Amino acid sequence: MRWGIIPNWFKGENYNEIASKTFNARSETITEKPSFKHLVDRQRCVIPITGFFEYQANGKEKTPFYVFPTQDKFFSIAGLYDTFIDVNSGEAIKSFTMVTCPANQRMAEIHNVKKRMPVFLDEIGISRWVSNENLPHDLMIPSPENWLDAHPVNPKILSGPQHNSILALEEYNPPRYNQGSLF
Repeated sequence: MRWGIIPNWFKGENYNEIASKTFNARSETITEKPSFKHLVDRQRCVIPITGFFEYQANGKEKTPFYVFPTQDKFFSIAGLYDTFIDVNSGEAIKSFTMVTCPANQRMAEIHNVKKRMPVFLDEIGISRWVSNENLPHDLMIPSPENWLDAHPVNPKILSGPQHNSILALEEYNPPRYNQGSLF
């Protein structure tokens, strides 16, 4: 599946344009937005990930952080999915979005501009999320802070050719330079 919903009703020429705007679905407006509202009752999914990168703004600089689970080997994130049929090729393109909510304190420190985080689900939450019951609004809340940990990562590796290697996950402590004396 592709990350970024391409709604089945999309009629534009370049579906990548809409997909780039639908990576995340805000829990507060999920039942109102045209790209998501038709999915919430019948096309919910769980997205397993071992971690993700988030940027912390420090003035004009941004520091990348690797966020990872402390309780398990992976996070289970609430998601929605759809299937778009490309009218030119007839290809069925499956896509998904992850549901986000306001950040808990730990994530708000890292994602300090938008202050958002994915909706993480525990085992009971997973079952409720994918069931055919009405949308479980009570699950779309910040997770406990002890569910996640994070550390800074090297921005040069993350933006370079080794961005998809284990090196991108390593904790990074940038060198500190002290102003020397001129005299």
